[in-house]
This record gives sequence, structure tokens and C-alpha cells, in this order.
Amino acid sequence: MKIQWLWATLMAIAAGLGMALPASAQSPVFVTRNGSFYQEPVSPSDAGGASSPVVEEATASTSEAATEEPAEEEGPWTLIDMFPRAKANNWFLNGSMVGSYTQNVDSPADRFNGPMTWTDRSNEFQLNQLWLNMGRSLNMADDANWFDLGGKVTTAYGTNYRWYTAAGLEDEWAGNRAHSFYGLALPNFYADVKTGKVQTKFGRFASPVGYFGIDSSQNLFNQLPYTFQYGEPFTHVGMYSSWQQNEQLGLGLGLVRGWDSWDGSGTACHGVGGIATANYKFENGGQLAYFGIYSEEPSKLAFNPQTPRYLQSLVYTKNLTEKLLYVFQTDLGIQNLAGLGSAVSPTGVVPGRAQWYGINQYLSWKQNDVVSWVGNFEWFRDDGGFRVGGVLPTDSWQGAPPSNVRGLPLDRYGYDGSFYRLMGGPRFTTGNNLFFRTAVAFDWYNGAANNPGGKRPFDDGTKDTQLVITGDAVLLY
Repeated sequence: MKIQWLWATLMAIAAGLGMALPASAQSPVFVTRNGSFYQEPVSPSDAGGASSPVVEEATASTSEAATEEPAEEEGPWTLIDMFPRAKANNWFLNGSMVGSYTQNVDSPADRFNGPMTWTDRSNEFQLNQLWLNMGRSLNMADDANWFDLGGKVTTAYGTNYRWYTAAGLEDEWAGNRAHSFYGLALPNFYADVKTGKVQTKFGRFASPVGYFGIDSSQNLFNQLPYTFQYGEPFTHVGMYSSWQQNEQLGLGLGLVRGWDSWDGSGTACHGVGGIATANYKFENGGQLAYFGIYSEEPSKLAFNPQTPRYLQSLVYTKNLTEKLLYVFQTDLGIQNLAGLGSAVSPTGVVPGRAQWYGINQYLSWKQNDVVSWVGNFEWFRDDGGFRVGGVLPTDSWQGAPPSNVRGLPLDRYGYDGSFYRLMGGPRFTTGNNLFFRTAVAFDWYNGAANNPGGKRPFDDGTKDTQLVITGDAVLLY
């Protein structure tokens, strides 16, 4: 209890300091998963939302080299700054630390904030992530060499690791078993090859789907939207090629081992799937990104443990003014013969076609160089109750509960209905390397209790609504 009050006090003091400190030279950059980057706009000429052929690292990207006048503004200090010669050759070494505290008004006995993630634990401190990125970015400038080599390795420790695990990799590590809330993951581990204007990844990499990313420090909120947590993949293993056709259009194709699978181990062996991406920038500055994936994925049917799944995501981003960013996202996922019903026991599973879809919107307003405000409204529909629960396992749900479920108990799955979220709060930037996010989130559910458990999604399975207040500190290095 003392550490909870200490954390809350430190957050309040830090927020006050954030309002009192002078403006920073440049706000941290938000990296999106659709291959674009967003920086809180400070002038018409450098407003964010522009597409870039390479945005591997917010602080080490060489995409600015392709412009006529390279940006001279100072960004966040990173570890590679201690090695200027390596930095000049496109090497990067950086990371982030994110710690949060979430107050749930209901104070559930099981200490879970229902299906909310990453801040899933109520009334306690979480070290969400301790990240370290290392590698080399490709030089994609027009006057650069035709061939170039790079790559990236990311080590991630904290409570968020539970969402990065891939079947056959981190779930097999001894330190990550036994429902551990803290563990280690390798969400990125790939080689990068440039051939002309084509960039190709080989290995394991973060999925280029949607707007939010697996690095919490680069998102508008610490909480994950339902669309990301329950509707989209986190990582892929395979190859993915992307190329910028011109200033407006970028395309990508890849062959991967489905969703969040390292070697296809387990009862539901993932086959090869295909991903496709497209990114178009309009003359008015708006940007539309498409992501699609088709693959064989785990079902809950013992007689057919792997069935076809298709997911598509569309994201539109636009800076409405110098200080106002708007984001619109819509997802659609379909899986045939998924096996609908609760995961409590195989007897509650019946064949059926699962569908999940929804709309997610964000509005970010930069009041000044210190304070920004972000609002969010989301609707996510889980037809058949196939997706929403706690930390979804990366393997089939048939038979006994898998060992890599680290979240809500199995009687809190199977919600055939719609989830809604209304969330907003300020962000305080105290410098290039430190900022604080606070938010009030109200979630509600409209649908039947899960079957056969008869539980509701929130407050120990007794309520359809939830109100939480959260704050986190983000340190970039």
C-alpha cells in the first residue's frame, strides 16, 4: 500500500513539474505501426503525419536524409549519442522505461481491470516495459547506395511481455512460465536488406497493422485499444518487403507464419500466411494506410484446430490544424469454423464463424509545448465471443488451459457483444526524454454474459461497466 501511495504522490509532483518547466525543444515522436510517423506539430512546415520509407527508430531514422533540407531540430537523447561515429553510420542504441499506476473505482478482488490491457492490474504499480533497441537503420535516401544492410534486436522486460510472447519462443522460457507477471521477450529480431527502393525484413518483427504499436512509449495512451489487443496480431516471423513508389504511395508484401508464432509448435501448427500493406498520402496532408493478412490460425475445435482467418485494418490520419491531430481506424476480422463459446471447457465450444470489427478514433490537441490533450472513443464488436478475454493464449484453446495464459481466469472469456470505451486526459512533457500520461477511462459492455460461465467482463465478473484513472511516466534513453 505504501508503494502505491508513493507512486501516486510522485506522479502528482511530476505532473506539477511538467506544467512548471519550460517548453522542450521538440516533443517526442510517435511511431505508428502503419509505416508512418507522427510528431506533435509545431509549425506548418514540420507538422507530423507524413509517410516515410524508413521509420525503424524515431531517433535514428534516415528518412529525413531524403528531403532537400534535412531537419536540424534536436530530438530525444539516446544511448547512441555516446558513440557519434556509430550514429553517423546509421547505428542506433535506444530504449524506454514505462511505469504506471491504475486506480479502479470498484477495486476488484482479483485485481484485474477486466479485459483492459496493458494497465490490467488494479490499484497497484506496474513496470510496464523496460526496452532496449539496438541495430542499424537502412539509408533509403535517393542518392544512397543501391544495396545496404541493417537489422534490429529489441529486448523487452516488464508486465507487457505477456502480450509479446510467440508460440514456440518466449512461452517456452523457464522465467516466463507459471503465470509470471514479469518476464522477458524479443519482439524484434530481424535482418534488414535494401535493394534499390525495396526494404526487406527477415526474421521476427512487429506487425505493421493498425495505429498503436507494441512499444508503449510511442503510443498516445498506455492502455491498449480493444482493436489492437483482441483484433490484431502483435508480431510476425517471416519476410516482409516494402517500397515507396513515389511521395504519395507505398506498398508492401510479405510471407509470415501467421499471428504471434515462432516455429508453429503446439497442437495448432501455423502455416504460411500472406500480408499486404498500402499507404497513400493525399494532397491535403491526410494519410490512409491499409493492412491485410490471410493465414491459418488456432480455433477452439478439437477436430479442426486450425482454420482460415482474414483481417484487414484501415487507418486514416490527418493534422486538422498545426496543433490538432485526428485518427480514424476500422478493423474487420473473420475466421471460419472458429469454435464459438466459452473456453471454460470443450463442451461449451460449437462450430461457427467468428467475426470481430469496430471503429476507433483519437483526437490529439497540443495546447502548448508542455501540455497536450488526447481523447478517444472506441467501439469493438466480438461476434460469437471468440476474441475478448484476458491475455489470449498463443496456442489452441482445446483441452486443458495452456500454460501461457497470464491474465484473467478462463471463466472470463466468451463475450458475444460490443465493447465501448470513452477515454481522455492530458500529457505533460518535461523535456525531450521524459513525459507523463494521465487518463480517465470509462468502459462498458453491451451483450450477454459469457457461456457457460455466466460472468460479466468487469469487477470480478459482476459488472458491465468500469471506471479507471491511470497515470504513467515514460523515460526515453
